[in-house]
Amino acid sequence: CIGSQCDITILHLICRDDFAGRESDEFSNVDTAVDEGLIKKNVPKYVFAHDQIESAAYSLIPEEQRASWHFWIGKKILSSCDSEEEIERSIFLIADQLNRGKLSMKEEAERISLTELNYRAA
Repeated sequence: CIGSQCDITILHLICRDDFAGRESDEFSNVDTAVDEGLIKKNVPKYVFAHDQIESAAYSLIPEEQRASWHFWIGKKILSSCDSEEEIERSIFLIADQLNRGKLSMKEEAERISLTELNYRAA
């Protein structure tokens, strides 16, 4: 859902809820993918070894769930930002995720915030 590469801090943020209290499990699947050559670890990022691997991984997410995943990821990253500077550093990723998840937006305020975020990213 995040794209061809992901910063380790973003991956940690997204995985944190799924592996709460089990820090050692958090990256075990990612480490397995690295060991198998599916993902390359280029500190501080993880990168898919090939675009077809990324495409295959994305296709495992049911199409009807993709927008909600993108929306959740975008909100998660945005809410983790403690300052405007942090938002600016991740603005393209946040805007991309929220744009891809806009079908999951229920509130008018969310759509207005996304419009403002897109304006800032432009």
